[in-house]
Amino acid sequence: MTPKETVQVIYDSFAAGDMEKFSSVLADDCTLVMNGMHILSGTYVGKESIMTNFMAKVGKHFPDNVSGEPVKMIAEGENVFTLMNIKGNSLDMSAGHHHVVVDGKITEFHIFDDSQKWALTLKPL
Repeated sequence: MTPKETVQVIYDSFAAGDMEKFSSVLADDCTLVMNGMHILSGTYVGKESIMTNFMAKVGKHFPDNVSGEPVKMIAEGENVFTLMNIKGNSLDMSAGHHHVVVDGKITEFHIFDDSQKWALTLKPL
């Protein structure tokens, strides 16, 4: 798979709720960073941490009916930048995601979403 195709797996599997497939393209030592100062913000190191400590929170805190649609992917070597439209009940924003893909696995995933909108939208526990 090309780096773009590998990143597309993330978006397709998230939309389908297939977390096994989502995790299949993450490198064991992948690092995920989500900007901001809200419940999901932080740096998650390792596939297990991403799935257990980030993705598990996403399911609990995302508002109902959230969907993300990749609008454009730009790839240069190992780097893939995705311009996103993210929508939900009270959420409508553009976002940017940067991935680094090495040997068919995502080694870095940086989420440049509007952290203020997430902070206002995320459900508390």
